[in-house]
Amino acid sequence: MKLKSIAEQYQGWCVHYRGPFHNKTCKAGVNYEDLAKVSELGREGCWLRLPCLRSSHEESKGQPVFPCDKLRWPTKEEALAVEDRVHQRSEELLKEHRERMEKNGN
Repeated sequence: MKLKSIAEQYQGWCVHYRGPFHNKTCKAGVNYEDLAKVSELGREGCWLRLPCLRSSHEESKGQPVFPCDKLRWPTKEEALAVEDRVHQRSEELLKEHRERMEKNGN
């Protein structure tokens, strides 16, 4: 199985997505529980009802996927910019780690 690049993975998320486990709303202010109709349909499978991830549309397991007027997929250029930032930060962290190791004689 070929792993997806960071850009390909990022293109699978709405640009406003922040993750419902640590945030009540997305960056656009949409309340995740309201969008997933948790009060009406219950909590079981509720995150599969969110349209924020392309995979939700493919793996909803019979759950309805509700529309969101704030949903916007990143452009290829936005996704590539995120990938560049991730690679740059990774290189910075590796450099810092190597410097610490050398300083400590390892």
